[in-house]
Amino acid sequence: MADKTMRASLTFQQFIRLLPPTAAARPLPELNLLFWLANHEQAPTPSGLAAQWQVSRAAITKTLTPLVAAGLVSKQRDAADLRSFTIHLTAAGRAVVDNCAEAYLKPLTTLRAGLGKKRFRKLEKLLMAANACLSPKEPQ
Repeated sequence: MADKTMRASLTFQQFIRLLPPTAAARPLPELNLLFWLANHEQAPTPSGLAAQWQVSRAAITKTLTPLVAAGLVSKQRDAADLRSFTIHLTAAGRAVVDNCAEAYLKPLTTLRAGLGKKRFRKLEKLLMAANACLSPKEPQ
């Protein structure tokens, strides 16, 4: 069992190393946030986004700060909670998403082309199941 587990671990590590970096000028966590905002209609709060991504609010703030400074996202007071704000993609942020979409998605399109549609879909389902297994369970 230990040999199989170690082999699986090394395989996953190699997979991560083989993913090509994006060709964009922004770090990957920032691009992830820009693409997430571009693909979700409802503007999140930092706390809501942190909960959904299962990261700390500090990690969201660290990713968000340079995007706000660059004018790629904006913060607007949350009408439901005036102590908080919602995060919105600006026109400049949308332009970054549009300009680097091909490079950002290239690892996935390469993977899909190499595996074929059916095996890629199976991998996607397995990864979703793995994420569900590893995600913290909510108390009942």
